[in-house]
Amino acid sequence: MPSESKKAIDGGSSGVASTAAIPGGPLKHHRLPYRRPLPPFLPLVLLFLLLNYLAFAVEVDDKEGVVLLPEYVHGIAMKRDALRQAAAAGQVLTEPIPFNVFLFFEESVMGTLFQVGRFLFRSHFGIQVVCVLAWLVHLFELGVCFRICWSCNASFLVALRYMYCTCVGGFTQLSPLIQARDAWVREMRATEELKSKKSQ
Repeated sequence: MPSESKKAIDGGSSGVASTAAIPGGPLKHHRLPYRRPLPPFLPLVLLFLLLNYLAFAVEVDDKEGVVLLPEYVHGIAMKRDALRQAAAAGQVLTEPIPFNVFLFFEESVMGTLFQVGRFLFRSHFGIQVVCVLAWLVHLFELGVCFRICWSCNASFLVALRYMYCTCVGGFTQLSPLIQARDAWVREMRATEELKSKKSQ
């Protein structure tokens, strides 16, 4: 991700300079088009959101290495555990053991992600540090995105879409934006060269 950001800055500077070199500046009717993000965009966004949820919204017992269930699923978990104990004791259950998607998410999904995070980053605090650093990188990429959209005459909706997707998806949206900017600069140059030839 940082390497893409560096590329964006280098490319952004040259792109802005190229645009500034065009006589008369960018045409008002010629807008920067939107390009869809790279294929890893959705998995990266999902992982980014889940990791942030784990880092800042989930309570954990770092010593025991377990996730503490929130209040809204605590009662469901107690009922499920009671039914499991009754079934293990040989009692006939009057109702099936319920499956709750929220309990599954908090217990299984977040629990597994926490174990992976502890293995990679040593502790819950390490996960939080990584998320903060990731946000700083994304904010830096967001600044690059804003500068490109501003200098390349992007419409408000296109710029907003680029900035939102860059904020959550990072380089997976910033890279197509850089490609769109390069194509926009080439088209502007060709337009101005054609105008110059006609005026001669």
